[in-house]
This record gives sequence, C-alpha cells and structure tokens, in this order.
Amino acid sequence: MNAITPWAPRGVSRGAVFAPRCLTRLGVAIERLEEFGQGAEMDAELFRALGWTVAPPLSARSSWRVRSPLSSTWMPMPPVTTLADGAAILVPPGWDYGCGRRGAHAFAWCKQGTRFTETTSATPALALARAGLHAWRHILMESDAP
Repeated sequence: MNAITPWAPRGVSRGAVFAPRCLTRLGVAIERLEEFGQGAEMDAELFRALGWTVAPPLSARSSWRVRSPLSSTWMPMPPVTTLADGAAILVPPGWDYGCGRRGAHAFAWCKQGTRFTETTSATPALALARAGLHAWRHILMESDAP
C-alpha cells in the first residue's frame, strides 16, 4: 500500500517532497490532531509543520494551495484530515501504512523495519494523518540523537 497518491506532484513520490525540520512545530500539529482538528485550516497547519509553503484562498471561488520545499510549483492542498487518500501523502517515504475501522473506532498504522506507530481517531483520515506525523517525529528524534 506504499503507492504514490493522487496528491503527489507528477513524477515525485509522496514522501520525497517533505522536509520537516522542527520537532516542536510537528508536536503542536500532532496535539491539534489529537483533539480531532480537521478541515482546511488544520490541513494547512500540517503542511506548514512539514516544511511546506501554504497560501490561503485569494477569493471565495479559489482554494488553498501548497508548495513543497523542493518545488517551485503550487498545487491544490490535499484534504489530509478528511480523506484517507489525502492523508497518505503525510506518510514518510519507504514506510508501509494502512487504515480502517475496528468496530466503531478508526485506526491507522505506519511501519518501517522495527519502527512502528499505530493511532486511533474519529475517522480513518485523521488516524492516518496522526500516524504519518508520529512517523516523521520518530525520524526527527532519531536524527537529533547523538
């Protein structure tokens, strides 16, 4: 299930476009997600936490746009807190992932080698967004280790 999502820019894998560098900003975004924050403003906060540039709508007829730190091209902002396909772009490159429901609870997981994270939330999209951010947090914490 480690495929390129429809939200990744053409010719670029979903994870290759992220460059999170701030553990604090990522932690704040995870906290907000744990409060079941969702919608365009929450999506924008997640992209900012992962190093993207975000532009709000210019008018009532336009939409949010995002730009990867590795790109000069703007793209429509994926709905990462409302659609599981959109949330999949938040999973780091090389990590396997999945999401779904167990009874009344939504869950998601991300795994690479011995690193594993599993989360629950109100919807599969929120759970997968949280799992992806937790995976990035693992990566950042490992890179800060002496």
